[in-house]
Amino acid sequence: RGQFDTRPRFFICGGLVFQPLSHEYLQGWSASDRPPHLQYLFLGGHLVPERTEAVMVSQVLADEANAGYDSGWVGAPIVQAVNGEPIRDLADLVAKVRAVRAKPREETGGFLLFDVVMSTGTFKFALPVEGLDQADARIHRLYGTPPSCCSQHFIASDPGAAAA
Repeated sequence: RGQFDTRPRFFICGGLVFQPLSHEYLQGWSASDRPPHLQYLFLGGHLVPERTEAVMVSQVLADEANAGYDSGWVGAPIVQAVNGEPIRDLADLVAKVRAVRAKPREETGGFLLFDVVMSTGTFKFALPVEGLDQADARIHRLYGTPPSCCSQHFIASDPGAAAA
């Protein structure tokens, strides 16, 4: 189903911008310039009971928290898991990220890990959990993102977001 009549859903964590793969996203590219792994995934069918939505890292908003990952468009890798836990959709990714951020450092190893896949293979994004709140605040100020670092879709499920 097209999403032309709904506001885009997104989530930002440490400058990584996550959003679902959609027809509208692909339409932003000319047919010859579309990332092949996204085109294949969208046309080949990406919905299975374990994954009801493909979630990608659509860009990186540069900050010291994500130093070394470049900035801007990074190839739109598809997120497979957060700290080893497979994700089902964007809402599941948001819940898993918030759960990891709420855990003591000893339980997480101090990092938020995103397993991603793209046409060149698999990759991991690692963000230090310590300082992510400050990084999100810097990113909000610098790039004009919402203070909650997410679309309205996820604010009700985050008690701290309304106060941010």
